Amino acid sequence: MSELWLPFLVGCLFFPGIYVSLKTALHPFCERFYANSKLVSAIISEKCVSIIQAIMAIPCGIIIAMSCSQDILYDSHWLVNTYISFGLPYMLYDIYAMYVVHYHQNPHIWSQGALTKIMHYVKTQPAMILHHLALACLGYPIVMFYRNGKGDFFVGCFFSTELANPFIHLRAIFKQIGWQKTKLEILNGILLLITFFVGRLLLFPIMYHIYGRSKDLTLWEVPFNIPMHCNIGCATILSFQIYWLYLIVGATKRTLKSLFSKDDKAINVNSEGNVVMSVKQD
Repeated sequence: MSELWLPFLVGCLFFPGIYVSLKTALHPFCERFYANSKLVSAIISEKCVSIIQAIMAIPCGIIIAMSCSQDILYDSHWLVNTYISFGLPYMLYDIYAMYVVHYHQNPHIWSQGALTKIMHYVKTQPAMILHHLALACLGYPIVMFYRNGKGDFFVGCFFSTELANPFIHLRAIFKQIGWQKTKLEILNGILLLITFFVGRLLLFPIMYHIYGRSKDLTLWEVPFNIPMHCNIGCATILSFQIYWLYLIVGATKRTLKSLFSKDDKAINVNSEGNVVMSVKQD
């Protein structure tokens, strides 16, 4: 496993390096248009790095899944271990990047001690921090060691769940720079719905179908012919995806309703948002 240290070290330099470079380059521009330029540049930089990571993971997942489609249990591809080692630092870096955003969003904690700031961050973002730590501390050793080199096809499929992430992060950027209720945001929302449905929900029946085809089983027979913990794991992940899709659909409906509303006040706000870039503090 010594050859995996190189992609890990590259990842340690790549993700923080891109973040710092973007943040440094964006800050002078943001100072010209936004009152809280440090917050805006931090959010845009953090989201852009996440978009880059997703754009890199998607083709890796597709290549792995297509290369391991003959024997989906035992076919292997070198990209699995390499990209997982490269991507591990991203999970740890992003915890810090989210803390920087949290710090600039909460001026009342600036004068407090370091431990108080960290605890405020943990209490405010427990789900995202737990998600990143779980992938780094549990997901990494499970995929790298526990699976004993089997199931690269399924690992590739799960890489493909990043399909919707660029549009999720673009939505956050649009909100921060005042591009809400624009046609571009509507287009992004539509693409988000499509990619989220395909990459997060449709993925599971596709994996079950491909596994069933390799074992001469129908889709409905597959759950009864695989280990129960596989079904429980997939069902748990899928339930979260369904809930998040429900939230995304609700947000998209509200945006569309506001965009096409005949209320003059709503139209004025929309027009102003297109012309004047302002930061809305929630």
